[in-house]
Amino acid sequence: MLDSIDEDFVLTQWPLYCSYEYWISADRRPRSKAVRVENILIVDDHPATLHGIADVLHSEQYSILEVSTGLQAIETGRQSGPLSLLVSDIELPDISGTDVALALNNLYPRLPILFLSGRAIADWRVRDRANLKRFAADLVDFLEKPFSASELIMRVQHLIGRTRTITLKWRAA
Repeated sequence: MLDSIDEDFVLTQWPLYCSYEYWISADRRPRSKAVRVENILIVDDHPATLHGIADVLHSEQYSILEVSTGLQAIETGRQSGPLSLLVSDIELPDISGTDVALALNNLYPRLPILFLSGRAIADWRVRDRANLKRFAADLVDFLEKPFSASELIMRVQHLIGRTRTITLKWRAA
């Protein structure tokens, strides 16, 4: 499809984290639409929770990476390239969700984080409560399980600023 675009159209500067979708308009001239690819890493050791969250977010057009341990999350974060959001359970089988977030925060200092737990923050381990204070307040949120799909979507959108739109402009050469 890319070679069908006329040379008299020039694409403006384009961030690397975007992908392209092309279509032909009613006047038969090529048009483009920008789609921001937002990569969300989800970490939860309960398969039903992991896949349920992934399904909800995938239905909202997010790109999803799923892992079930903290060490897998850190490795995936290193290999995947830029992340838009980390969604992590606090209690993981190997290391704490807050430890995972700290490790990924070293790679991506402005990475938003949504922590999940079946316990209120006051009931977290002392280390996890202390770790929580190490993150910028505007980059962290918490959802207590169980939660609704709409609450999850709202928190995710708020954390990564999904409400903004990105457009491409074509101009005649």
